[in-house]
Amino acid sequence: MVDVEEKKKYKVLENVLNYINQKYISFPEDIRKRNNEILKQLLDTLISKMTEKNSLFKEMYFTTFFGGSFYDGLRVGAPDEFDLDLLMNLPKILNTDLSNSKDPGFVHLKINNLLELFKQPHLAERFKGLDRLVDNKQYLDNKKVRQWMEGIVSQTINDFPLENGSRVIKISKGKFLAKVSKSGPAFTLKVNGRVGNDNVALDIDLVPCFRFSQDKWPKGQFRQNPTSTKSTFFIVPKPQKNGTMLGDHYWRLSFQEQERELIDKKQYLKPSIKILKKMRDKENHACIASYYLKTIALWEKDRKPQEFWTSSLSYVFMTLLKSYYESIKNGKIEYYWNKSNNLISGSSSVTLSNVENRLKAIISDIDRNLVADPTVVAKYILSPQELVAFKMSYLKV
Repeated sequence: MVDVEEKKKYKVLENVLNYINQKYISFPEDIRKRNNEILKQLLDTLISKMTEKNSLFKEMYFTTFFGGSFYDGLRVGAPDEFDLDLLMNLPKILNTDLSNSKDPGFVHLKINNLLELFKQPHLAERFKGLDRLVDNKQYLDNKKVRQWMEGIVSQTINDFPLENGSRVIKISKGKFLAKVSKSGPAFTLKVNGRVGNDNVALDIDLVPCFRFSQDKWPKGQFRQNPTSTKSTFFIVPKPQKNGTMLGDHYWRLSFQEQERELIDKKQYLKPSIKILKKMRDKENHACIASYYLKTIALWEKDRKPQEFWTSSLSYVFMTLLKSYYESIKNGKIEYYWNKSNNLISGSSSVTLSNVENRLKAIISDIDRNLVADPTVVAKYILSPQELVAFKMSYLKV
């Protein structure tokens, strides 16, 4: 239910938070559309050439899932970083076992009959090279898959003309220079160009993923699919919480399609998460990934009725802020899909204690001063430079 007194208490913050969201968090719609159009044109060009370069990729590639905060509607700042999941399907003839690992949130994928596939000449030719993506126990190897994908992208990029150390890709939006950058398991395409009078710089993460249908949905302590329209999920070759890989046959589960639907059509949920992310950055809570804040909101989504999310931005934001504080105070942010996975278990108690104390002080200060000065919340969200500009402009409104 909606707590009428709490909603009334924080109503004085409404105009301030709306102003901050509009001026310092949201980005111009024309820039969003332009960058999205550039991205899709670049992707169409690349995928077409990648399928020409590698027959195995051509056989397995299904579609691209536009993931990450930009397409979730949770992006803070310029729309210039993108996570693209290149979704692939394994051959239907394969008998695969998707099993839970010792690290909740990660699974192993074993292919039991790969040799049978290669005994059939027409399939052996179509899926040539698939055997090089598994280890000696027939587990799909994320390191081998990443290296395979990096090779395809590099070969594809190198086919474009060279100019000043970068490759020239021409699309209808103009000429763009592209270069591959690698940092750990991340594989990023850095793209630069000009559109009109504007310089455009995009970072595009290309991630090889495998998709599975409802019949492979993880068992055990995993939450069953709460949506009726999104039945597929992905496995992604990304590292564990501390940034390391436990082993090359650990694959991270991804329920991005379901999460996107769960947070949709809740008026003030997304703006509140974005303000919380902005506060996290301002306060330098480096141990708190954006996904952890999204997870806090997912749990609140289960606890709150639909009318809560349309009540007011100030009420929803302060509720999420308090939930964030309680999570840190309790030393755990439970993974939405498997409660046994504590997302902040890799952070030290000292670090979490510092975050807890800071959040407690912020909430206390807001509660103590909001009536006398509704702008009190701004100093915890905006940078020093932004705060000066805010005070000059907001007080004139």
